[in-house]
Amino acid sequence: LIRLGTVSLVINGDEEGEVRMSLPAKPAALNPKKIKKKKNRRRNKYGYFSNDPTRRYFLDENSTLKVGIQVIPEETVRFAQEKEKAKKENELK
Repeated sequence: LIRLGTVSLVINGDEEGEVRMSLPAKPAALNPKKIKKKKNRRRNKYGYFSNDPTRRYFLDENSTLKVGIQVIPEETVRFAQEKEKAKKENELK
């Protein structure tokens, strides 16, 4: 993975069904002089994959990240888990 920037996402629990949103992304600083190298980390902070350093990836200042969230009520999840558990128990008998 290449860290290109950061996005803040807040989910407050009022969402219903499927929610799609565009979030503003803040580009990461890719200037090698500003990034401190740490021996224990093998993270690539320069915006390229290790096998092709000539192709760099970056975000523009006005970049956005499109996020889709599907909200499933807790009761539905619990019911599906109980149904799956019962199905497995029946298969073992």
